[in-house]
Amino acid sequence: MAVGLLVAGWFVSVLISKVADLLNENAKYKINCQKKIISNLEDLKQALNEIESTIGIAEQIELNNGPLQEWLHNLKSSVYDAEDVVDNFTYDVLEKKVKGSKRKRGGDAVELDNIVKKLQGLAKGTDRFLAAVKHNDNSKANNQHTTDWRVKAPGNSKPTLVGRESEAVALASLLLEPVSNSEEILPIISMFGVAGVGKTALARFTYHDMESHFPIRGWVSVTHKFDVKSLTIKCIESCSIKRPRDLYQIQSLDTIQGILKEGLGGQKFLIVLHDVWSDEGLDEFLEPLRVGLEGSKVLVTTRHESVATKLSTSGRLMHLKGLKSDECWNLLSKLVPYHNQKPELENIGKKIAKRLGGLPLVVETIGRALQKERSEDHWLGVMASNIYEVEQPRNRLFRTIRLSYEDYSTDGPRQQCFLSCSLFSSDHKFRETELVRIWMALGFLQPTATSKTTMEAIGSCYFNEFVKENFFVEVKTESTTPAEATYEMNVAFHHLAEFLSHGEYFRVDYKEGRYGTRNSNIAIPYRARHVCLDVNDLVMASVSLKSKPNLRTLIITDEFSSCPKDANLVLSTLEEILKVQKYLRVLGLPDLIDGSFNNLRHLRYFKVGSPSNANNTNAVSLPEWLRKCYYLQTLAAEFGGKPLSLPKHINRLRMLRWLDTKPETVHTIPGIGTMISLQEVAEFHVQRKGAFGIDQLEQMNELKGHLCISHLENVGNLVDAKNAKLDKKEHLHSLELRWCQGKDANQKKKEKNLSHDSVLEELMPPSRIRNLKITGYMGANYPSWLGKLKSLERLTLENCKNLLSPPGELKDEVEITSNNPRVALSSFMSHDAQLYKNFTPETDAEIMRRNERQVSSETSVKIGTARRKLAWPLWKDDTHKSRNKRQKV
Repeated sequence: MAVGLLVAGWFVSVLISKVADLLNENAKYKINCQKKIISNLEDLKQALNEIESTIGIAEQIELNNGPLQEWLHNLKSSVYDAEDVVDNFTYDVLEKKVKGSKRKRGGDAVELDNIVKKLQGLAKGTDRFLAAVKHNDNSKANNQHTTDWRVKAPGNSKPTLVGRESEAVALASLLLEPVSNSEEILPIISMFGVAGVGKTALARFTYHDMESHFPIRGWVSVTHKFDVKSLTIKCIESCSIKRPRDLYQIQSLDTIQGILKEGLGGQKFLIVLHDVWSDEGLDEFLEPLRVGLEGSKVLVTTRHESVATKLSTSGRLMHLKGLKSDECWNLLSKLVPYHNQKPELENIGKKIAKRLGGLPLVVETIGRALQKERSEDHWLGVMASNIYEVEQPRNRLFRTIRLSYEDYSTDGPRQQCFLSCSLFSSDHKFRETELVRIWMALGFLQPTATSKTTMEAIGSCYFNEFVKENFFVEVKTESTTPAEATYEMNVAFHHLAEFLSHGEYFRVDYKEGRYGTRNSNIAIPYRARHVCLDVNDLVMASVSLKSKPNLRTLIITDEFSSCPKDANLVLSTLEEILKVQKYLRVLGLPDLIDGSFNNLRHLRYFKVGSPSNANNTNAVSLPEWLRKCYYLQTLAAEFGGKPLSLPKHINRLRMLRWLDTKPETVHTIPGIGTMISLQEVAEFHVQRKGAFGIDQLEQMNELKGHLCISHLENVGNLVDAKNAKLDKKEHLHSLELRWCQGKDANQKKKEKNLSHDSVLEELMPPSRIRNLKITGYMGANYPSWLGKLKSLERLTLENCKNLLSPPGELKDEVEITSNNPRVALSSFMSHDAQLYKNFTPETDAEIMRRNERQVSSETSVKIGTARRKLAWPLWKDDTHKSRNKRQKV
């Protein structure tokens, strides 16, 4: 394929840093590295430095030259192999930290020697590569003076508009509406939407439709790179403004803008700024346009909502969304009018229309492909094909959609994140957290050495940008919460990711009709590093998979129980496949399988099971080999609520960030305090055993979100409580401190429990905590640190029977909830007592007596809302209607 070869320069930079870190760690921990290994690591670092600049150039070049493509493929493959070898040595460092053991790596030393020689040979070819690039017909250097294919003129006549009639009316209304704000000199309407959704077609239609309303009209294509001078000249020419012959020779921007200003002064005009990618520099261009007659407008089209928002005035925004499937079919049927002669073609055509993502440009492309032949087989072939394989030659659609991908040309990690989505089917329901953790495992999310930004934050930023750019579309349901939101990838972008990642990412999906029927062996591309396939295809793909020990991703979908063939054969085949894999980073399995896989020590992401794995209630034990996966970042185990036991010594996984299991499973981990990378622990049970003491929390400063610390009656001494260092958990926003009741009298006598007051005093939360809940506290005093929580928004006191008054040191904005009526009553009397007296004609004593009778011991009173409730008694069903009724009585 004549497509750009995507070799990420950032990846090489990361590998160079890894080599440098390994050399430093070797000096620190004295791992078993002979002088030859140290020398080879130094040579590896030098070779990588030499080719880093070459990779940076290669990233954005589209190559037709076969030998050059092969050279780059070999280079990329060698860099992957080098990282695998370096990670082997780094694994020794992790093992040394955990177990204090040393291991000889004779085999790794040989591999390192081989990969260094290979990279050194490739580095010697960089000069020849760069020389060839200069003469490559497709390089950007040779095309910089050609006309930009994206520059679109409005045409000489109004185009036909299909499926956008209501949008055309809405846009015309925005252009013709009078300006209500006298200070708004230049009204700007911004229309935004995903590539191919029809912004250009609608803008062209409107441009011609407005001819009678705007005596002067101009169309200026802005595109990626522009300068104010060239845009101003384009505007002068498009508006047919009288200009000097030497316009292009004029150097002064002021002079050129003066010509535009004079031509537009006192005139009513419409200027279309088409395909705007950035608002930077446009203010200067817009300045001379502020001289028009009242009613003059500027229409901006852009793919980016952020750009549209910044440029629009008075909220004049228009989001152009995709067509509905029936509208797509309506447009497609006009391109292939003979469909009604064959009912079977109409049925296929309607199925095709549902898969086109609502993009008119895709519909047009598919329509042209269907026109070539009127056979059922041809139409089925088109439906099963990648849309960019259908478009021959690849012209308008491919280049239009690809521009959004190339917008990240300086951000290699973001491009790799995009390409990795091709591993999943077009109808896959993506979840942000799952996708971000896979990106993290594959090494695509790398904070800088000085940055405090987490990998998750970087990944979330990428994902949200993809959503804003309409790469992903949310699948909305009534019951979906933000945390459970799922997304589907726009078909045009999904096919683009497939097309650009071909060979490296491989997915078998018979639902899409691309592989015929399941009756033959499946050949996986020899360069594939990431594979996803159904469990039913394992046996047919086994020969190919066993020959690829350097896979980085293997995801098996569906369940073993769905296998029409012998399930035992499938299980044994999978075991054989996993035995040969040495460098997997991501592994997804529908269920656990027997066998020990100590070879999977590079694993970063392991997901096993599904909610439907609840056929019986037998307990599930995760395999012991997992405890040696020191690189592991995410461990997700879902077995439909079955009891789950973790491997012994799982606390050795110091790099584990996410443990997605039943919350109570975490309580069983002794010595959890060594798992210092954990991002989330919903509930921590304090026990009197040292391995479960509250001081285990001391180094767990990466914890985020909500944390509940229960069974605080088991705190053995105040030193342990202080050593928990809760104030260092800066990423927490919600904390519950819970004492649990229910011990019998004999047990209480045997145990010497510390006073609740003294324990609570040592458990100061981080200063930025927003929600604090204290449960079962039997102390009579508030802790001294309560007033230091400047970000506190809500304080909940539950079953704190000895607290007789609300805390006085909190700011008024804090909402306090308590089920203690004494606290509730005192709270009302302490909040704005003067307002309380003045609001009602009753005496204070009468009101107090009435409140004492009507406040139930189970009523929760929110003190922060006291100002709205003081005039009424505190009934359980206290609503506006009930208050009105009682007032009338």
